[in-house]
Amino acid sequence: MRGVHTFINDIRRQVFTEVARLAFEGGDYAKAIEHLPYKIIPGEVARHRQNIFLERAIVSERLRLAIGLPLREIDEYAPTGANIEESAIAEKYYEPPLINIINFACNACPPKQVRVTNMCQGCLAHPCMEVCPKDAIKLDRYNGRTGRSGKWFFYWFYPVHMAVLYLLSLLIS
Repeated sequence: MRGVHTFINDIRRQVFTEVARLAFEGGDYAKAIEHLPYKIIPGEVARHRQNIFLERAIVSERLRLAIGLPLREIDEYAPTGANIEESAIAEKYYEPPLINIINFACNACPPKQVRVTNMCQGCLAHPCMEVCPKDAIKLDRYNGRTGRSGKWFFYWFYPVHMAVLYLLSLLIS
């Protein structure tokens, strides 16, 4: 994301690093990819979402997409390494859509709607700011949520302050 470093960038880099390592080392891809979510998201306590299982499921989908497999439906169960041999070919062409949304990773933002409110859901990466066509969403640096911030106060304070000081100097002299 444009200049905003979040832990999601770290996870994305780890996913691509592990996929590249998997391709470089070779071996049984289906078996190796099943262990990668545990390597990328270690431990027993969730750090970023409700539970550790959701974090690993999202990383599993990211791994599948990075390898070139299609996005699975929410109600469809298949192991992470299912059909991985289809993508382990020299020339793999991606099928549309090139950008996929992992539905269970989303914070339930309403799709295809533009509503400007102060009801920020505190998403992890603030994607609303990045995709807003009107640049209407501002993030308060201090609390990490959208809404009013004191930014404009400082834009006006200095010029007004200088004008008041100038007027005072005219009155005194």
